[in-house]
Amino acid sequence: RTFTGHEAEVKQCSISPDAKAVLSCSLDDTARMWNLDTGDELFQMRQKDCIFSVGFSSNGKKIVTAAHDGEFRVWEKDRILADKKPSRGWPRVRELLRKIARMKSVPVGMSLDGRTCCYVKKEVKLDSGYKDEVKDETTVLTVENTVSGTARYSFVVHDPAELAAITDDGDTVILARGITIKVFVHGECTFETRKAHRASILDLRLSEDGHLLATGADDNNVRSWRLTEEGVLVKLKTLSGHLSSVRTVCFSPNSKFLASGAQDLCKPIRSRTFLPYGSRPIGALLERVQSPGIKLWDTTTWKLVITVLAHNNFVTAVAFDAPGQKMVSGGEDHTIRIWRLPIKITNRTPPIEVVRIQHIPGSVLACDFTEDGKRVVGVMSNRQIYIWHAKEGTPMAWWEFMPFDPEQYGNALWRSASLSLSGAVNGVIVTDTGGFSFTFALLAVTSSDRTNIAPHNDYIINQ
Repeated sequence: RTFTGHEAEVKQCSISPDAKAVLSCSLDDTARMWNLDTGDELFQMRQKDCIFSVGFSSNGKKIVTAAHDGEFRVWEKDRILADKKPSRGWPRVRELLRKIARMKSVPVGMSLDGRTCCYVKKEVKLDSGYKDEVKDETTVLTVENTVSGTARYSFVVHDPAELAAITDDGDTVILARGITIKVFVHGECTFETRKAHRASILDLRLSEDGHLLATGADDNNVRSWRLTEEGVLVKLKTLSGHLSSVRTVCFSPNSKFLASGAQDLCKPIRSRTFLPYGSRPIGALLERVQSPGIKLWDTTTWKLVITVLAHNNFVTAVAFDAPGQKMVSGGEDHTIRIWRLPIKITNRTPPIEVVRIQHIPGSVLACDFTEDGKRVVGVMSNRQIYIWHAKEGTPMAWWEFMPFDPEQYGNALWRSASLSLSGAVNGVIVTDTGGFSFTFALLAVTSSDRTNIAPHNDYIINQ
């Protein structure tokens, strides 16, 4: 059903507890109540500024609205019961919070079983008095239990990180920033290398047993590492063959294969034309080639098994199902493709594409199978999470994250995402282009009759 009446963008909607009415708010300074069955407008509530959030009480008799100027109101139908006006210092406080938020760097990582996650944040201390000056900054990494939301331990890291990986037991955390990798065991740094790659690391992933680590970087290479019990990384092999930056890496469940996806679209061909002295060079010519985006490597010999022409644009995500019989990949061509893996993968028996999900409204940041392999979950850059049927490719549910403070959040898109669909904990962690991170829990993704998505922790940065 479509509810028509708002004169500007609608920011939030809520259904009453008795499922008879719908409450909506908009940038036209109004919140409106609608009859869910007929779609008729019952009444409207107006404030002095744009309304960004609305909600019902538990019995559905009272309504709360929050406007952009910081004013909260409690309503009974269209009658105001109470209001909380913003203080004179609220605009300054809001601007100060924006300044602090811009200084925060929050990379996150989640274990493969989804029960443990880690996040890094900057704790900012301000000077005493009425000043907008920062006195001290401390970068702290916190490891917490995803199920209970309780922090296990925290420790100070001297440099902010961009990527993080954590073992299932939560004892070992691997951080990467630029070409540097650091390993922490129970909060103590046990290993550090400042030359892990020749260019910035774009992805790192642990194997299921936690003994192998793979990194993909901007130098077009993949490197494999062995993680010892003492928390030391031993470099095993440098895997070359991609034509451009390696965006994603992933181990198969039995750690037999390593998959890597890159931006293999075109290769430069230099011109051999001799130019007169003083003339400007014409630059390199680009020839478009059908370059495969996914490579499968044997983790025993670290040799290339096969290359798969996966997408028409950059490959951004790749994952395996629990039995290791299927593979899913996502790219910036707005498609997700599901591949059936033969028992023995060779050039004569390559992976076969069985399902192609097209017309996705956004680039795919992460995709994975649910534990039973019947669903595929995808996280998009435009702040959307989709769930599809793995055999038919039909959408089953989708959810879009609406910013609670558009002035602060702006039009920031999601930059990176991490999925852990273990069944017991179906977790999603995303980081936006502004450096903020959010966690979500996918509820009943394996159920055939009901699929819901709900926020798990509203704001990691504020915990």
